[in-house]
Amino acid sequence: MTFGITTKKIEKEIQSTLLKHHDLYGVFGFGSFFRSDKYNDIDLLLVSIPDAKSPLNTYLEAKKDLDMLSKRIEIQIDITFLTYSEFLNKPLLEHDNLSEILRKKT
Repeated sequence: MTFGITTKKIEKEIQSTLLKHHDLYGVFGFGSFFRSDKYNDIDLLLVSIPDAKSPLNTYLEAKKDLDMLSKRIEIQIDITFLTYSEFLNKPLLEHDNLSEILRKKT
C-alpha cells in the first residue's frame, strides 16, 4: 500500500494523462481508493464515446498511458472498460457511486 497519495492528486494525474484521448467519453473512479478505505490499487472505469470507431484501440491506447502512470506513481491501476451503450445500462455494482474524473460534453 502506498501512503500519502491524495484522491485529488491522483485525479489530476489521470486527467492530464487521458485528456488527449478524444475517443473517451468519461473516466470514473470507484473502489476502495475512491471511498478513502485501505487500498492496494486504483480502480478506473473508462467509457468510449458513442461513435468510437474502434473501442478496442481506445482501450489499448489509454491502457498504455495508464500503465506508464501506474509505474510512475507506484500504484497498480486496474481498468474496467465499457462502450457508451454498455455504460448507459449501469452494469457495475458501484455505478451509482462512481467518482467522475473526466467527462466529455455531449
